[in-house]
Amino acid sequence: MFPMAKNWINERVKIDAHEVAEKINEPVPNYMKGLWFCLGGTPMICMAIQFFTGVLLMFYYIPYQDVAYESVRYISYEVRLGWLIRGVHHASAQVMIASLFLHMARVYFTESYRKPREITWMFGVVLMGLSMGLGFTGYSLICDQVSYWATVVGTNIAGATPVIGHYLLLFMRGGEDVTQSTLTRFFVLHVAILPAALIVAVAVHILFIRFHGIHYEQEDANAKKDGKGFYPFFPEHVLNEIGIFMTLILSFAMFSYFFPPHLGETFNPNVTPEHIKPEWYFYGVFRYLKLVSYQIGILGNLFIGLCLFFWPFIDQAIEKILGFAGAKIARYALGMLFVVVWATFTVWETI
Repeated sequence: MFPMAKNWINERVKIDAHEVAEKINEPVPNYMKGLWFCLGGTPMICMAIQFFTGVLLMFYYIPYQDVAYESVRYISYEVRLGWLIRGVHHASAQVMIASLFLHMARVYFTESYRKPREITWMFGVVLMGLSMGLGFTGYSLICDQVSYWATVVGTNIAGATPVIGHYLLLFMRGGEDVTQSTLTRFFVLHVAILPAALIVAVAVHILFIRFHGIHYEQEDANAKKDGKGFYPFFPEHVLNEIGIFMTLILSFAMFSYFFPPHLGETFNPNVTPEHIKPEWYFYGVFRYLKLVSYQIGILGNLFIGLCLFFWPFIDQAIEKILGFAGAKIARYALGMLFVVVWATFTVWETI
Protein backbone atom coordinates (compact mmCIF):
# COMPACT_ATOMS: atom_id res chain seq x y z
CA MET A 1 0.00 0.00 0.00
CA PHE A 2 2.73 2.48 0.98
CA PRO A 3 4.80 1.98 -2.21
CA MET A 4 1.63 2.59 -4.23
CA ALA A 5 0.93 5.82 -2.32
CA LYS A 6 4.57 6.87 -2.75
CA ASN A 7 4.42 6.27 -6.51
CA TRP A 8 1.09 8.10 -6.74
CA ILE A 9 2.57 11.16 -5.00
CA ASN A 10 5.83 11.06 -7.00
CA GLU A 11 3.93 10.99 -10.30
CA ARG A 12 2.04 14.16 -9.40
CA VAL A 13 4.43 16.15 -7.20
CA LYS A 14 7.63 15.20 -9.06
CA ILE A 15 9.71 15.28 -5.88
CA ASP A 16 12.13 12.56 -4.95
CA ALA A 17 11.03 11.66 -1.42
CA HIS A 18 14.35 9.94 -0.69
CA GLU A 19 16.31 13.04 -1.73
CA VAL A 20 14.09 15.31 0.39
CA ALA A 21 14.50 13.05 3.43
CA GLU A 22 18.27 13.00 2.89
CA LYS A 23 18.41 16.80 2.73
CA ILE A 24 16.26 17.24 5.82
CA ASN A 25 18.32 14.77 7.84
CA GLU A 26 21.68 16.20 6.78
CA PRO A 27 24.32 15.79 9.54
CA VAL A 28 24.82 18.85 11.76
CA PRO A 29 28.30 20.06 12.84
CA ASN A 30 29.05 19.52 16.53
CA TYR A 31 29.64 23.23 17.11
CA MET A 32 25.92 23.81 16.38
CA LYS A 33 25.27 22.52 19.90
CA GLY A 34 26.73 25.76 21.26
CA LEU A 35 24.45 28.61 22.38
CA TRP A 36 25.88 30.99 19.76
CA PHE A 37 24.84 28.59 16.99
CA CYS A 38 21.37 27.62 18.23
CA LEU A 39 19.99 31.13 17.79
CA GLY A 40 18.40 30.26 14.43
CA GLY A 41 15.88 27.89 16.01
CA THR A 42 15.05 30.20 18.94
CA PRO A 43 13.09 32.80 16.90
CA MET A 44 11.06 30.01 15.27
CA ILE A 45 10.19 28.56 18.68
CA CYS A 46 9.22 32.03 19.95
CA MET A 47 7.11 32.56 16.84
CA ALA A 48 5.19 29.33 17.51
CA ILE A 49 4.62 30.37 21.13
CA GLN A 50 3.36 33.78 20.00
CA PHE A 51 0.96 32.25 17.50
CA PHE A 52 -0.53 29.97 20.15
CA THR A 53 -0.81 32.63 22.87
CA GLY A 54 -2.02 35.18 20.31
CA VAL A 55 -4.95 32.97 19.38
CA LEU A 56 -5.85 32.65 23.07
CA LEU A 57 -5.69 36.43 23.49
CA MET A 58 -7.97 36.92 20.49
CA PHE A 59 -10.77 35.14 22.37
CA TYR A 60 -10.98 38.13 24.70
CA TYR A 61 -9.41 41.09 22.87
CA ILE A 62 -11.94 43.48 21.28
CA PRO A 63 -10.47 45.54 18.41
CA TYR A 64 -12.65 48.62 18.98
CA GLN A 65 -10.93 51.75 20.17
CA ASP A 66 -13.49 52.53 22.87
CA VAL A 67 -13.17 49.13 24.56
CA ALA A 68 -9.77 47.76 23.42
CA TYR A 69 -7.99 49.05 26.53
CA GLU A 70 -10.68 47.62 28.79
CA SER A 71 -10.40 44.22 27.07
CA VAL A 72 -6.63 44.20 27.69
CA ARG A 73 -7.24 45.16 31.32
CA TYR A 74 -9.81 42.36 31.59
CA ILE A 75 -7.32 39.84 30.14
CA SER A 76 -4.57 41.02 32.49
CA TYR A 77 -6.51 41.09 35.75
CA GLU A 78 -9.74 39.10 35.49
CA VAL A 79 -9.42 36.25 32.99
CA ARG A 80 -8.10 33.11 34.66
CA LEU A 81 -4.39 32.88 33.76
CA GLY A 82 -4.89 35.82 31.39
CA TRP A 83 -1.87 37.54 32.93
CA LEU A 84 0.21 34.46 32.12
CA ILE A 85 -0.93 34.23 28.49
CA ARG A 86 -0.33 37.94 27.89
CA GLY A 87 2.99 37.80 29.74
CA VAL A 88 4.27 34.81 27.74
CA HIS A 89 3.11 36.45 24.51
CA HIS A 90 4.96 39.66 25.39
CA ALA A 91 8.13 37.94 26.64
CA SER A 92 8.39 35.64 23.62
CA ALA A 93 8.14 38.69 21.32
CA GLN A 94 11.07 40.34 23.09
CA VAL A 95 13.21 37.20 22.96
CA MET A 96 12.29 36.58 19.31
CA ILE A 97 13.55 40.02 18.26
CA ALA A 98 16.67 39.76 20.43
CA SER A 99 17.57 36.30 19.13
CA LEU A 100 17.00 37.46 15.54
CA PHE A 101 19.45 40.32 16.09
CA LEU A 102 22.03 37.91 17.54
CA HIS A 103 21.38 35.31 14.83
CA MET A 104 21.93 37.85 12.06
CA ALA A 105 25.11 39.03 13.79
CA ARG A 106 26.36 35.46 13.99
CA VAL A 107 25.57 34.81 10.32
CA TYR A 108 27.28 38.07 9.33
CA PHE A 109 30.49 37.59 11.32
CA THR A 110 30.84 33.92 10.33
CA GLU A 111 30.23 34.89 6.67
CA SER A 112 27.46 32.32 6.38
CA TYR A 113 25.60 34.51 3.87
CA ARG A 114 28.11 33.95 1.08
CA LYS A 115 27.52 31.91 -2.09
CA PRO A 116 25.29 29.93 -2.44
CA ARG A 117 23.36 31.26 0.59
CA GLU A 118 22.58 34.78 -0.61
CA ILE A 119 18.83 34.16 -0.85
CA THR A 120 18.80 32.58 2.61
CA TRP A 121 20.29 35.79 4.03
CA MET A 122 17.83 37.98 2.09
CA PHE A 123 14.85 36.09 3.47
CA GLY A 124 16.40 36.41 6.93
CA VAL A 125 16.39 40.21 6.54
CA VAL A 126 12.75 40.02 5.43
CA LEU A 127 11.98 37.97 8.55
CA MET A 128 13.56 40.65 10.71
CA GLY A 129 11.46 43.36 9.07
CA LEU A 130 8.25 41.36 9.43
CA SER A 131 9.00 40.58 13.08
CA MET A 132 9.57 44.24 13.91
CA GLY A 133 6.34 45.08 12.06
CA LEU A 134 4.52 42.55 14.26
CA GLY A 135 6.07 44.16 17.32
CA PHE A 136 4.97 47.65 16.30
CA THR A 137 1.41 46.68 15.37
CA GLY A 138 0.98 44.52 18.48
CA TYR A 139 2.22 47.29 20.78
CA SER A 140 -0.33 49.66 19.23
CA LEU A 141 -3.26 47.36 20.04
CA ILE A 142 -3.01 47.97 23.80
CA CYS A 143 -4.51 51.47 23.46
CA ASP A 144 -2.98 52.89 26.61
CA GLN A 145 -1.42 56.34 26.60
CA VAL A 146 2.11 55.33 25.65
CA SER A 147 1.13 52.83 22.94
CA TYR A 148 -1.42 55.24 21.42
CA TRP A 149 1.08 58.08 21.16
CA ALA A 150 3.79 55.70 19.97
CA THR A 151 1.40 54.86 17.13
CA VAL A 152 0.95 58.57 16.41
CA VAL A 153 4.72 59.13 16.32
CA GLY A 154 5.41 55.96 14.32
CA THR A 155 2.87 56.81 11.64
CA ASN A 156 4.13 60.41 11.56
CA ILE A 157 7.61 59.07 10.85
CA ALA A 158 6.24 56.93 8.02
CA GLY A 159 4.36 59.99 6.77
CA ALA A 160 7.65 61.87 6.40
CA THR A 161 8.86 59.43 3.72
CA PRO A 162 9.71 61.41 0.58
CA VAL A 163 7.14 61.30 -2.26
CA ILE A 164 4.91 58.52 -0.87
CA GLY A 165 4.86 59.60 2.77
CA HIS A 166 1.39 61.13 2.93
CA TYR A 167 -0.16 58.20 1.05
CA LEU A 168 1.61 55.79 3.40
CA LEU A 169 0.30 57.67 6.43
CA LEU A 170 -3.26 57.59 5.06
CA PHE A 171 -2.94 53.88 4.38
CA MET A 172 -1.66 53.11 7.88
CA ARG A 173 -4.13 55.34 9.73
CA GLY A 174 -7.12 55.00 7.45
CA GLY A 175 -7.36 58.80 7.50
CA GLU A 176 -5.50 61.86 8.73
CA ASP A 177 -5.69 60.94 12.43
CA VAL A 178 -5.22 57.85 14.58
CA THR A 179 -8.78 56.57 14.96
CA GLN A 180 -10.78 53.35 14.98
CA SER A 181 -9.74 52.81 11.35
CA THR A 182 -6.09 52.77 12.46
CA LEU A 183 -6.76 50.17 15.15
CA THR A 184 -8.70 48.00 12.69
CA ARG A 185 -5.87 48.13 10.14
CA PHE A 186 -3.20 47.38 12.73
CA PHE A 187 -5.28 44.50 14.10
CA VAL A 188 -5.65 42.96 10.63
CA LEU A 189 -1.93 43.42 9.99
CA HIS A 190 -1.01 41.91 13.34
CA VAL A 191 -3.25 38.84 13.35
CA ALA A 192 -3.53 38.01 9.64
CA ILE A 193 -1.31 39.68 7.03
CA LEU A 194 2.04 39.84 8.85
CA PRO A 195 1.77 36.33 10.43
CA ALA A 196 0.89 34.82 7.03
CA ALA A 197 3.83 36.60 5.41
CA LEU A 198 6.07 35.49 8.28
CA ILE A 199 5.07 31.84 7.90
CA VAL A 200 5.83 31.94 4.16
CA ALA A 201 9.18 33.68 4.73
CA VAL A 202 10.15 31.20 7.47
CA ALA A 203 9.22 28.23 5.27
CA VAL A 204 11.31 29.53 2.36
CA HIS A 205 14.19 30.44 4.69
CA ILE A 206 14.26 26.95 6.24
CA LEU A 207 13.89 25.31 2.82
CA PHE A 208 16.99 27.09 1.55
CA ILE A 209 18.90 26.26 4.73
CA ARG A 210 18.13 22.57 4.40
CA PHE A 211 18.82 22.36 0.67
CA HIS A 212 22.07 24.35 0.82
CA GLY A 213 23.09 22.72 4.08
CA ILE A 214 24.50 24.38 7.17
CA HIS A 215 27.55 26.54 6.63
CA TYR A 216 30.74 25.04 7.99
CA GLU A 217 34.44 25.67 7.59
CA GLN A 218 36.74 23.61 5.40
CA GLU A 219 38.01 21.53 8.31
CA ASP A 220 34.40 20.57 9.05
CA ALA A 221 33.90 19.66 5.41
CA ASN A 222 36.87 17.30 5.63
CA ALA A 223 35.48 15.80 8.83
CA LYS A 224 32.13 15.28 7.18
CA LYS A 225 33.70 13.02 4.58
CA ASP A 226 34.72 10.50 7.24
CA GLY A 227 31.69 11.13 9.48
CA LYS A 228 33.59 12.77 12.33
CA GLY A 229 32.58 15.95 14.11
CA PHE A 230 28.90 15.69 13.14
CA TYR A 231 25.68 14.45 14.72
CA PRO A 232 22.32 13.54 13.10
CA PHE A 233 19.67 16.21 12.60
CA PHE A 234 16.99 13.73 13.67
CA PRO A 235 16.51 12.84 16.44
CA GLU A 236 19.45 14.51 18.28
CA HIS A 237 19.19 18.05 16.90
CA VAL A 238 15.39 17.97 17.10
CA LEU A 239 15.61 16.89 20.76
CA ASN A 240 18.01 19.79 21.41
CA GLU A 241 15.42 22.20 19.98
CA ILE A 242 12.70 20.63 22.15
CA GLY A 243 14.94 21.22 25.17
CA ILE A 244 15.32 24.88 24.15
CA PHE A 245 11.54 25.14 23.81
CA MET A 246 10.96 23.76 27.31
CA THR A 247 13.58 26.12 28.76
CA LEU A 248 12.07 29.13 27.00
CA ILE A 249 8.46 28.44 27.93
CA LEU A 250 9.43 27.92 31.59
CA SER A 251 11.51 31.12 31.56
CA PHE A 252 8.66 33.10 29.98
CA ALA A 253 6.21 31.84 32.59
CA MET A 254 8.54 32.75 35.46
CA PHE A 255 9.26 36.17 33.95
CA SER A 256 5.53 36.80 33.52
CA TYR A 257 4.94 35.94 37.17
CA PHE A 258 7.61 38.25 38.57
CA PHE A 259 7.44 40.97 35.89
CA PRO A 260 3.95 41.02 34.36
CA PRO A 261 3.56 43.27 31.30
CA HIS A 262 2.76 46.86 32.15
CA LEU A 263 -0.60 48.49 31.42
CA GLY A 264 -0.71 52.27 31.69
CA GLU A 265 -3.61 54.68 31.69
CA THR A 266 -6.18 54.50 28.93
CA PHE A 267 -5.35 56.63 25.89
CA ASN A 268 -6.28 60.28 25.70
CA PRO A 269 -5.86 61.99 22.29
CA ASN A 270 -5.88 65.40 24.01
CA VAL A 271 -3.02 64.75 26.46
CA THR A 272 0.48 63.98 25.18
CA PRO A 273 2.64 61.99 27.66
CA GLU A 274 5.91 63.57 28.71
CA HIS A 275 7.91 60.55 27.58
CA ILE A 276 6.84 58.53 24.53
CA LYS A 277 8.77 55.31 24.15
CA PRO A 278 8.52 52.57 21.53
CA GLU A 279 9.57 49.00 22.29
CA TRP A 280 13.29 48.66 23.09
CA TYR A 281 14.21 47.25 19.66
CA PHE A 282 13.21 50.59 18.11
CA TYR A 283 15.27 52.63 20.59
CA GLY A 284 18.30 52.89 18.27
CA VAL A 285 16.19 54.14 15.35
CA PHE A 286 14.17 56.42 17.65
CA ARG A 287 17.33 58.09 19.02
CA TYR A 288 18.76 58.46 15.51
CA LEU A 289 15.58 60.19 14.34
CA LYS A 290 15.88 62.65 17.24
CA LEU A 291 19.30 63.70 15.95
CA VAL A 292 18.28 64.35 12.34
CA SER A 293 15.16 65.39 10.45
CA TYR A 294 12.53 62.74 9.74
CA GLN A 295 13.25 62.89 5.99
CA ILE A 296 16.99 62.35 6.40
CA GLY A 297 16.39 59.71 9.06
CA ILE A 298 13.98 57.74 6.89
CA LEU A 299 16.29 57.89 3.87
CA GLY A 300 19.18 56.76 6.09
CA ASN A 301 17.17 53.84 7.49
CA LEU A 302 16.01 52.88 4.01
CA PHE A 303 19.62 52.93 2.79
CA ILE A 304 20.77 50.76 5.70
CA GLY A 305 17.88 48.33 5.13
CA LEU A 306 18.69 47.97 1.43
CA CYS A 307 22.39 47.49 2.23
CA LEU A 308 21.50 44.71 4.67
CA PHE A 309 19.17 43.07 2.16
CA PHE A 310 21.71 43.12 -0.68
CA TRP A 311 24.77 42.69 1.54
CA PRO A 312 25.94 39.35 0.02
CA PHE A 313 26.31 41.07 -3.36
CA ILE A 314 27.84 44.23 -1.86
CA ASP A 315 30.33 41.99 -0.06
CA GLN A 316 31.28 40.34 -3.35
CA ALA A 317 31.84 43.76 -4.94
CA ILE A 318 34.05 44.86 -2.01
CA GLU A 319 36.10 41.69 -2.33
CA LYS A 320 36.68 42.33 -6.04
CA ILE A 321 37.96 45.81 -5.22
CA LEU A 322 39.99 45.16 -2.06
CA GLY A 323 40.87 41.50 -2.47
CA PHE A 324 40.13 38.71 0.00
CA ALA A 325 42.21 40.03 2.93
CA GLY A 326 41.13 43.65 2.50
CA ALA A 327 37.47 42.70 2.17
CA LYS A 328 37.65 40.62 5.36
CA ILE A 329 39.00 43.60 7.31
CA ALA A 330 36.40 45.94 5.80
CA ARG A 331 33.63 43.42 6.52
CA TYR A 332 34.49 43.15 10.20
CA ALA A 333 35.09 46.89 10.57
CA LEU A 334 31.70 47.75 9.07
CA GLY A 335 29.96 45.10 11.15
CA MET A 336 31.51 46.27 14.40
CA LEU A 337 30.80 49.92 13.56
CA PHE A 338 27.13 49.13 12.95
CA VAL A 339 26.82 47.13 16.19
CA VAL A 340 28.59 49.78 18.30
CA VAL A 341 26.54 52.68 16.86
CA TRP A 342 23.24 50.81 17.20
CA ALA A 343 24.05 49.69 20.77
CA THR A 344 25.14 53.22 21.71
CA PHE A 345 21.94 54.78 20.39
CA THR A 346 19.86 52.11 22.14
CA VAL A 347 21.52 52.66 25.51
CA TRP A 348 21.36 56.43 25.01
CA GLU A 349 17.61 56.28 24.43
CA THR A 350 17.18 54.00 27.47
CA ILE A 351 18.77 56.50 29.84
